[in-house]
Amino acid sequence: MSNEPRFTLTNDELTLMSVFSGLTGVNPITCKIVDDIVYFLISDEDIYTILSDPIMRREIRKNISGRLTNEKVLKELSRIISENLNKSAYVVAYYPDPIRFLRGFFGLNSDARILMSESAGRKVVTIQVPPNRKGALIGRGGVRARA
Repeated sequence: MSNEPRFTLTNDELTLMSVFSGLTGVNPITCKIVDDIVYFLISDEDIYTILSDPIMRREIRKNISGRLTNEKVLKELSRIISENLNKSAYVVAYYPDPIRFLRGFFGLNSDARILMSESAGRKVVTIQVPPNRKGALIGRGGVRARA
C-alpha cells in the first residue's frame, strides 16, 4: 500500500470546486467542508492567475489599500467567495515547504514558531504562539485545528 495521501470528495465539494473555478478561472487543488466552513486549496502560482483577470483584480483591489501581498489577496478572495457561496469560505495557498504552508493556513507572523519532528514514522507539528494569539490560531470551537 502506498504512503500517498488519499482524498475523497463529496458531491458538494465537487460542486463547490466547480463554482470556485467559474468565479476565479482557477481550478483548486482540493476543497474540504469542515463544520459548514469551506476550505479551498490553490497553488501559490494561481494567485497571479487570479490577479491577471481584470474583473477579479478590480474586485480584490476594491478593499485592499497599499501593496498587494499574497496574504491580503487570499483574505479578500476568501471574502468574495464567501459572499458568492453564502457560507464561510477560506482560500489557502499551497506551498511545497510545510512551514510556509502552515504559516499561510493559520495566518501566522514572525512571532510564531513552528517545530517539526517525527514520531512513530509520522510527522508531528508543534506551533508555539504568544498566549494572546492562541484563540486566533485554534479558532472558535477548535475549527481551525480540525481542518
